[in-house]
Amino acid sequence: DCNGHAFLLGTETFTSRAVTLSTHSTEASNYFTLQSMSNLMETAGFGLVEAHKVGWDTYSLWQRKENRLVYDAAGKQSLMAYLDTAHKLQDRIQKKLGAALPDRYYIWGAGTHTAMLFQLGFVTTENVIAIIDANANLQGRCVTEKEVPVIHPSEIKSEAAILISSKDSEKSIADMICNTLHLSNPIITLYS
Repeated sequence: DCNGHAFLLGTETFTSRAVTLSTHSTEASNYFTLQSMSNLMETAGFGLVEAHKVGWDTYSLWQRKENRLVYDAAGKQSLMAYLDTAHKLQDRIQKKLGAALPDRYYIWGAGTHTAMLFQLGFVTTENVIAIIDANANLQGRCVTEKEVPVIHPSEIKSEAAILISSKDSEKSIADMICNTLHLSNPIITLYS
């Protein structure tokens, strides 16, 4: 109520139904365990009074606690600065890729940077020949839904451009392509 006494929530328990990554959707955020709901509610200043499981649902009664969280202005400012920097970087990468990507190309790097490029729609599986990575544990696997294979650098079979998908290793990868592997493939960099 308006005095912050209590309110009732119904949640499905996460362990009650199988949810796999392949079927994950935003609706999965409705699947909370009582502990995860407690963690969330604690951050909003509520404590659990009692909970009861009925079928698939867990109904819980919460009460506002006297000790409220302290607004973190400095933390918000830092987070907003980080997000602003991330958006500027995202815009810069998008502009660079929009002008540089040919119809077919390789991507060098099977890590989170490449995953981010796919998730943001900056690269598409239809245009990528393969993902190159020297990590033997990744080779032979597919890192996308449409089965773009991860190959060893020695498996590069065409003169197609190579997009280097790494900020920290971009220069060393470019050096390896030119001076170690002696490939003449055009190189697309994002940071230099």
